[in-house]
Amino acid sequence: MHAHHSGVLGSRLEGVKVAVLGYPNVGKSSLFNSVVRGSVEVANWPGTTVEVNVGRVTFNGFNFVFFDLPGVYGFTGSSVVERVVESFLLTERPDVALVLVDSTSIERSLSLALQVMELHDNVVLALTKLDVAHGRGVHVNIDGLSKALNVTVVPTSIVWGLGVREVLEAVARASKGRGGRMHIIDYGVLEPYVRELSEELERRGLKYPSPRWASVKLLEGDRVVEEAISKLGFSDVVERARKVREEVSSAFGRDPTAIVAEYRFNMALNLARQYVVRAPTKLRVEGTRLTKLDMLFIDRRTSIVASISLMALLFLTVFTVNTGFPVNIVFELLGLEEVARFIESMSLGGIVGSVIDILSSYIESQLAGGPPWLSSFVVEGIIGGLGAVLLLAPLILIASALVAVLEDSGLLPRVAVGSHRLLCRIGFSGHSVLPVTVCLGCNVAGIITARGVPGYWERLKFYILGALIPCQARLVVLVVLASVIGGLVGALSLLAVYAVSISLLALLSILLDRVTRAGGRPELLLEIPEMHKPIGRVIWWISWFRVKHYLAKAGTIIFLGSIAMWLLLHTTPTLSYTENPEDSIAGALARTLTPLFKPLGVERWEVVLALIAGFVAKEIFLSTVVVATGNPNPVEAIAHLSLGTPTIVTVMVFIALYTPCLATVAVIRSESRNTKVALAAVLLALITAYTIALCIALLGDLIATYW
Repeated sequence: MHAHHSGVLGSRLEGVKVAVLGYPNVGKSSLFNSVVRGSVEVANWPGTTVEVNVGRVTFNGFNFVFFDLPGVYGFTGSSVVERVVESFLLTERPDVALVLVDSTSIERSLSLALQVMELHDNVVLALTKLDVAHGRGVHVNIDGLSKALNVTVVPTSIVWGLGVREVLEAVARASKGRGGRMHIIDYGVLEPYVRELSEELERRGLKYPSPRWASVKLLEGDRVVEEAISKLGFSDVVERARKVREEVSSAFGRDPTAIVAEYRFNMALNLARQYVVRAPTKLRVEGTRLTKLDMLFIDRRTSIVASISLMALLFLTVFTVNTGFPVNIVFELLGLEEVARFIESMSLGGIVGSVIDILSSYIESQLAGGPPWLSSFVVEGIIGGLGAVLLLAPLILIASALVAVLEDSGLLPRVAVGSHRLLCRIGFSGHSVLPVTVCLGCNVAGIITARGVPGYWERLKFYILGALIPCQARLVVLVVLASVIGGLVGALSLLAVYAVSISLLALLSILLDRVTRAGGRPELLLEIPEMHKPIGRVIWWISWFRVKHYLAKAGTIIFLGSIAMWLLLHTTPTLSYTENPEDSIAGALARTLTPLFKPLGVERWEVVLALIAGFVAKEIFLSTVVVATGNPNPVEAIAHLSLGTPTIVTVMVFIALYTPCLATVAVIRSESRNTKVALAAVLLALITAYTIALCIALLGDLIATYW
């Protein structure tokens, strides 16, 4: 918390003070009321009839006091309202300034934000009317704009229910980071005069407002600032500024106010040119007839089929390009295994995997004469961990690019409408159709895609439950286990496991809605834009931002987790190196946990060890069984354990339901920005997997007893 200065309105209000500013009709009051949830008091600025709304809210341990200031276009002091807002900033000294910027007119509304950023060292920008902007084909590079201004930029839409919680999170982070740098605008011909005045004010000890900001405002002839600076004992500087204004007007034939406004607007214009793209679209007007494409996704008879078909096409494209799946499976079933292997090797994942294998072989050969543990650690731990991160990067890039194409072109909103009725039955809205589809191939990419779901509760619920959707990695393990069973029973077991997973997703979604009372019928609030050609810059912005975020956040956790898993598998309880998993810490842990799995029919420590290793990545389950049994063929290795059909089915269910991989946990943590959410997802998956597997084991015992 910060010490608060004695102001007029906020002197008796305890908490983090947040000033909410914006142009008239920018959506300020709507966002303010959504943030404070209707807890509003109205106060008048002393000596005026201008109202200032005050709202209090508690969030994550912070007590916020939000001040909804009247809408203004700037701080020229030409009106009572502008003088009130400027006086508030000077006398109340808010901890955070939340400035709203209209997404549909960034060039115009960014000017106010720049003025606030020159004064205040702790600013958060909220882009409003994102739904309207999307409908008009306006796209903003949020990440780029945020970096250019060095402030947090939060996209919001009251219609979509997007951004309210994110605004609170951004304000909370900003309130802990007070003391940053004010934004500096180069005013060109005025710079010598600005420096002269600001150096004088700084030399004489002016701390607040910023000497530079005060100098610019004095050159503009701002009466509020002139009065405030004079009261602080700098009346001679105010007089000097008046003479400088006359010099500037005489030298350049223009008033300094006009010069300042021009430079500020040019900066806003340049930012908009860099980070805003407008697609050529025709806006819908009331009474416009729906196109055939619209009817395809809206008509009850065709909407679900059209939506599922388009998502299936997206799914096939993303995962065929990245991994060869599921086209490789089709060729394997046709007996063309060489073709299947060729498709896998030529996929992006196959190419990256080959490069990693070549690098691993080279490193291994270079370290051949050294200690065995060093070669193993570098190749399996470091290179293997790096490979685990890089193998997912192309998948996320391609998935993000195709999703951006669907969204930018206008197809995605239509798919959301078409699938909404179906997903409503399981507690989700049409917004979740994309994450659900992508999760079938990779939970990591699916969780990242859920960022586009506007509703906070729906998004949070998906973070927790999305991992129940069987991904491609789990499918590989499930297919091997089903092959051990063989025949029709094996095929039916595989289908049954998928049915159980999807059914549990639906059931738990409905239960969470009822228990938390946060559900109700999911709403689909979006604007259907005109179809238009996707814009390359927008596709790149979205794709690169998501890949970069994955590499920086989740990638670090995955890499460190892989190294930690190597240590568990190659270190004995006495802290010596071993190549035998049975002698490792992980092997000892597996034997310790084996009694816990006996009710499931699992009595082999090798299976428990494989389940532990599978937490890093499900494919490791098979390689662990191979190493532990000494049989290079996964099917034969599992068959060698003599588990029996009921036990194999139980293991299949457990594998399908418990946490898919460390990467998924890392992404849930980075996307939700909450460790508790990631832990909740892991615990719920483990409890669900164990409970359902136990029920199936008991059912198997009953069938065996009475059949």
